Amino acid sequence: MGRAAAGDEIGGRRLLMWNEDVEISLCRPAETMESFYRNGEGDEVVFVHEGTGTLETDLRQRALPGRRLRRDPRGTTYRFAPEGEQRHLVFESPA
Repeated sequence: MGRAAAGDEIGGRRLLMWNEDVEISLCRPAETMESFYRNGEGDEVVFVHEGTGTLETDLRQRALPGRRLRRDPRGTTYRFAPEGEQRHLVFESPA
């Protein structure tokens, strides 16, 4: 049960609910990010519910273990390098 995999770690996000302070999305990517991404409009917190891999940023590479929170301040340039199926819960806030 659940949504079919679609898009990459950014384009595959499916908005569940939102208000003026936060957007909450689910992501089950089917593709790997081809380029780096920078969110200039909000801070992101990603709970990696399923999957592992590496998070590549403009500063360093970090392990991306499953069942962990990852916080990206606004303006951080990053790209996921996943290993296996991924499932993320994403919180984005402009505040």
